[in-house]
Amino acid sequence: MASITKRGNKWRVKITKKNYPLESRTFKTQAAAKAWALRVEASMVDGSYIDTRASGSVLIDQIVDESIKKLAKFGTPVAVPKLSQLNQIKEYFCGTSIHDLTYDDLIDFAAERKQAVGASTLQTQMPV
Repeated sequence: MASITKRGNKWRVKITKKNYPLESRTFKTQAAAKAWALRVEASMVDGSYIDTRASGSVLIDQIVDESIKKLAKFGTPVAVPKLSQLNQIKEYFCGTSIHDLTYDDLIDFAAERKQAVGASTLQTQMPV
């Protein structure tokens, strides 16, 4: 069973189900928290659940850092506008595992970016 609680400006989900490990995750919106809880609980019921806790250490902010380092290692500088975009992604998704990333997370990021930039800039940064 999932419990969703507000912690500061984020939403914390804890899922406890017999014969399964405790699952928990924090979200920026209540809607994203509910959607994740429903997906995980449904996968536990239908038998498609996969325990990704061990692989949860692959964080998006680490991927961004490694990508920038590898490009620099090969003498390929990252242009300032692209570096700025990568750092925004890194900051927004800091602590989020690549295995937990959902379409809703990307939509939430786009909605937040849309408040700071124009629609044409957002379309350039996040082409569909």
